[in-house]
Amino acid sequence: MKKTVLLLGILLGAMLMLTACNGNGDDGALVVEPGDTIAVEYTGRLSDGEVFDTSEGREPLVFQAGAGMMIPGFDDAVMGMEIGEEKTVEIPADQAYGDQGVPGPDGEYIIPPNSDITFDIEIVSIDRPDSE
Repeated sequence: MKKTVLLLGILLGAMLMLTACNGNGDDGALVVEPGDTIAVEYTGRLSDGEVFDTSEGREPLVFQAGAGMMIPGFDDAVMGMEIGEEKTVEIPADQAYGDQGVPGPDGEYIIPPNSDITFDIEIVSIDRPDSE
C-alpha cells in the first residue's frame, strides 16, 4: 500500500511538472509563448492620457509573439497572458519608440520622441503552431 501511494505521488508530481512546462498557466489555461500567433484588443495612450491608437471598432491586432513584430515592451507584456486576460502596462520610451517617436503624415508626432506610453491589452485568441 505504501509503495502504491508513493508511486502515485511521484506520478502526480511528474504530471504537475509537465503541465507547468507546457505553456499552460496554473489553472491549465493556454498562455502566450514566443512563436504563438495571438490576437489582441488594445488601446495605447501617451503619458497625458491621450489615446494615440486603439483596436476599438476594428479587428483585433494579430501578430506572432516574440518575433519582433511589435515594440519590445508590448511583446514582453503579452508573454504569459491567457485568453480573456486583461492588463495595463506602462512601457518606457526605450522599450517603445525611443528617440525616434512616431511621426504623423502632417509632420506632427503621433508619439513624440522619448515618450513613455501605456497600453491596455486583452488577449482574444492564441494559436500555437504544432509542436510535433
